[in-house]
Amino acid sequence: MTRYPAFFAALVWLFTFSLGGCVSSQQAADSDEAASEAAPPVVAVMDLPKQELTADLLEDLLVADIAFYRNDVPTSLEILEEVAFKTRDPRIAELVSVRAISFEEYDIANNTADLWVELAPMSASAWNAKGIALVMIEEYDEAVESFRRVIDLTANKPVVMGRISKWLTQKLPPPVAYQVYEQLLSYFPDSVDMHIYLLEIAAWVKESDEIDALFEDAFRLAGQSDQVANAKFSLYIQTKRLSEAEEFAKQFLSKNPNSPMLRQTYANYLAQTGLYGEAVEQFEKLSSTDSLLQVGDLHRRANYLDMAERSYLDYQRKEPNDQEVFISLADLYLERKQPEEAKKWMRRITDGQLGFDKFLLGARYIAEVHGVEAAVETLSQYHATDDREVIGIYVAINEIYRTYERFQDSISTLNAALRQYPQNATLLLARSYSAAELDLITLVEQDVSEVLKIHPNNPSALNALGYTLADQTDRFVEALDLIERALEQRPHDPYILDSMGWVQYKLGNYDEAVEFLTIAIERRDDPVMAAHLGEVYWTIGQKRKARRIWNKAIKKSPDSKILIETIQRLDN
Repeated sequence: MTRYPAFFAALVWLFTFSLGGCVSSQQAADSDEAASEAAPPVVAVMDLPKQELTADLLEDLLVADIAFYRNDVPTSLEILEEVAFKTRDPRIAELVSVRAISFEEYDIANNTADLWVELAPMSASAWNAKGIALVMIEEYDEAVESFRRVIDLTANKPVVMGRISKWLTQKLPPPVAYQVYEQLLSYFPDSVDMHIYLLEIAAWVKESDEIDALFEDAFRLAGQSDQVANAKFSLYIQTKRLSEAEEFAKQFLSKNPNSPMLRQTYANYLAQTGLYGEAVEQFEKLSSTDSLLQVGDLHRRANYLDMAERSYLDYQRKEPNDQEVFISLADLYLERKQPEEAKKWMRRITDGQLGFDKFLLGARYIAEVHGVEAAVETLSQYHATDDREVIGIYVAINEIYRTYERFQDSISTLNAALRQYPQNATLLLARSYSAAELDLITLVEQDVSEVLKIHPNNPSALNALGYTLADQTDRFVEALDLIERALEQRPHDPYILDSMGWVQYKLGNYDEAVEFLTIAIERRDDPVMAAHLGEVYWTIGQKRKARRIWNKAIKKSPDSKILIETIQRLDN
């Protein structure tokens, strides 16, 4: 190789320019965060002690750098590895280890990481790099030793334990990841966090009874730990053991009522699955100010708007400066057709971060007071700053059109939106809802099919198509299959339960129809569900009960089109 010592100063400048600056090796050794990442931080040549490097070594570094930027990574790493061992500088060892890991040259990474930990034995990042390299060359026992050192050298041990667990599951087959992490746990047998992380891996490789046995070990270690209980409940949900999850949460909370972590998770689960009343009960037991806001949202989902109003106002009295509740109250009053009351709360929204939400509420106010065209014009003139806002404007225009039953205008709006965002599931589902109102079954099927390509087994999409087929065609068996698939994922969702009841009615299974529709209307006070349940009772001869259901619903929802149509069709 020809040498050019006369260009010594130029070589230093080229290195500094080409690689840029970053943290020093000593800074990395002192940083807990460095150890918690999947790979160690990058170090720059500009940090190196240039007075200790000969012109020959600097030229080697320059050649390595040129090879690197020409995508000849193996050559670059070979040269850098040689320089690392010649200089025995920990920062060069770090540089080579990082690049070798990044480009999956794990033998080189292992060699230079060995040098790095020899030179900087108190660096958690160095041991982390060595552990990564050893895992990737399948030297698992030594890798465990390295990760043990990472944990020992890191102050925030639970965080780094979790990140090691996550990295192992990303890089290794689940059974191997489980074995490696189980071996690592043997060094920290009293760590509840590590037991929980191991259980998360176990969900992929162990049978249910084995997982339960592992939880018993965790409970023996931690007593009636809220953290362990929350992990067990969450793991049951993750593995679709829904009934077991619910039963476990009920029993644990009855014996350990002061378990806020599990109660919060359980309440969120109940809310997501449609058990609104049960969720309200759990949130109320939390006795926190925040729970009032969540209770208000749940009352709205169940269509108990007066109760929602009380919860929101109670929250607002306790948190007068939280403007999020102003949004909720304004939205609620618009839903109740009280635009001037909504306007009072909108005026109190001064937080710039809520500006877009305030604008959308203002458009709904304009629709209520000045008409649909004025609202659509206002929305159309908004200068959106990103895709989220553009889509939000389209959705808002669509919702205004739907509110006033202008379904063809809704579809036209969504057609324009989907030309711009053709794979957006929210827009596709929204168009399918309006298409169903116009009996455009082909379009409904087309849009739902596209959603299911993006999100297989999406329960909202399955339910939308299943209900449409049950309500507007004679394809009842196909509809039943779709709704059953949706119900498997959300067994308590009142909308899906209503769909199941309706398809059972169309199939002539009247007892099953009454059962599903009764549960649905218990969970959401909904005029459509009341129309359906009343029709089933009417069909089986219980006309008095049907009228009682309809009369109660019509008092609360006098403008319900489907309720009025059902009563006029049957009770004329």
